[in-house]
Amino acid sequence: QTATSESGIVVGTGNKVEDFGVGFYTKYGDGGVDISPIADLLKSEVRSLAKRLDVIDEIISAKPTDGLWDDNRNDEDQLGMTYDEIEDAMNNDKSECFNEYQRVGGDYCTVLPETDLPRSHLLMAQQLGTVIYAMRQHPRDVSGETVVVMGQGSAGLFWTYMLKKAGAEQVIVSDLSDTRLAVAKSYGADTCINADNGSLYGVVGDLTAGAGADYLVEAVGRAETFRESVDHVRIDGQIMWFGLPSVDQDIDMRFHKFFRKRLRAASTYGAQDEVDAVSFREALELISSGAIDVAPLLSHVFPVELIDEAMHLAHEPHADDALKVSIDFR
Repeated sequence: QTATSESGIVVGTGNKVEDFGVGFYTKYGDGGVDISPIADLLKSEVRSLAKRLDVIDEIISAKPTDGLWDDNRNDEDQLGMTYDEIEDAMNNDKSECFNEYQRVGGDYCTVLPETDLPRSHLLMAQQLGTVIYAMRQHPRDVSGETVVVMGQGSAGLFWTYMLKKAGAEQVIVSDLSDTRLAVAKSYGADTCINADNGSLYGVVGDLTAGAGADYLVEAVGRAETFRESVDHVRIDGQIMWFGLPSVDQDIDMRFHKFFRKRLRAASTYGAQDEVDAVSFREALELISSGAIDVAPLLSHVFPVELIDEAMHLAHEPHADDALKVSIDFR
């Protein structure tokens, strides 16, 4: 907004290692930029450039951190490798670090079922599994209820499917893409609202006689939809804040309305740590059995050589009616 008001652009600080090597960035935070002038520089090259420009040593030697945690963990703590090790792995496929760079612990793996479906379909169990995990962590009987799902990317679409499957009487969804809303209809949505052209608040009010929804899932992750979510829920209703926050900063919310409505809200994180990957196994069963057809979600698959194009589309999926942007590393 500031860049637009000043007729400027947003300049990114992402380099070849964390942003464009291992994808260690937030989609609408440090990833939401117009240009990335140091995208081709490795972390070590950024440090060398900083020294040439006489940047003070306290900045150059500071531990890289995203500042999202209260326990002082830094980037390398979260990545499980140092940036020097990652650079070595990126530059040398015979590096001892390369195996570590690719290795996934056995506890985070599960066997894919025998099926004629393409593997790309089965891998959608990762996203579906996170939705099932959230529903297991914060169970709610939605039988006969009116529910709202804000956002119909792959996560939002899976929420639509699972809530209808759980017995929701009325599922109201919103998104900016008519293509996504069309898929939402096939996944069980009863009412679809294009948030660019219609008022979700007005529709929810009309369909609930002004009371609001019983249960709402925010699956967008933008600050404005987090704030807006409390408007659509009835007194004593419940919210699931599921969308990955698109900003690193704290998000202001309408707590006065939240408080007066006696709302309850939850969020969830860490599905990959679930014992025995129960939720992911359930997701695999739903997909492999044909209970849910994930084919419409695989709308844009790019070869790894076009990863830059894929990343740009992932930032603005509505520009090309993308449901999910995937990269094929084969």
